[in-house]
Amino acid sequence: MTPSRLALTVALLCLAACEREAPRILNQRRAAVSAKLDRVQTLRATLASVPPFKEPGLTLGTTPLIFTGGPSAPLPTATVVYEQALTDLRVLNEDGPHYRIRIGQAQLLEDCGELLRRGADDAVPAVAKARLDSCLNIEYVFVLRTRTFKNHDFQGDVVAFSLATGRPIGGFPIDFTSASRTDTVTSTSYTTTRSRRGRAPGVTKNTSTRTVNTDSQQVRFDLADAIEAEIKELAPSVQWPK
Repeated sequence: MTPSRLALTVALLCLAACEREAPRILNQRRAAVSAKLDRVQTLRATLASVPPFKEPGLTLGTTPLIFTGGPSAPLPTATVVYEQALTDLRVLNEDGPHYRIRIGQAQLLEDCGELLRRGADDAVPAVAKARLDSCLNIEYVFVLRTRTFKNHDFQGDVVAFSLATGRPIGGFPIDFTSASRTDTVTSTSYTTTRSRRGRAPGVTKNTSTRTVNTDSQQVRFDLADAIEAEIKELAPSVQWPK
């Protein structure tokens, strides 16, 4: 076997092994992750009886508050989840304009639910493992509730829960007006025109600009910033993604 054929064979074997590895990682954790998601979903019943927070407060247990995650970071002990997602964490809920693209801290649980529902055949093994292990390590859940969201105005609150007890451990209100924002988009196209025989065709460059309203994107940025700032104020020792 030539060196090139050997290298190709090794690469194909490695690819096949990786394709089998992600499903194996998922199957090892499927039952435990499913039970964790079910546990989070039971918070929905208690959440309905929690009145809107007017003053911030948070009482943590002995487990440190960690929102970071990834191969080189400690596993998270906390995550954010939208109230609407608690109906079924295995199905992406896209109600409301600012739920379509979730803030960074509110993706973990639904990512795990998506893995359980669709499987991990096309997942990168290391990514699937990090996601699933992160979900299994969660002990605090911060549920985002939207009260009103109109134009640039957002009002709601976040209710924090301990998964060990299923009880609220605090929360805080969120109330802000997002600045209107537009981006300028430049588009370029080229038009080729026929020329007389013997001459090269002519190419004309066309450039146009337009403004795009990105208010919903700005609201997401402001929402993420508001949650981060409040949690850091209530728990200064929190480990937050950089």
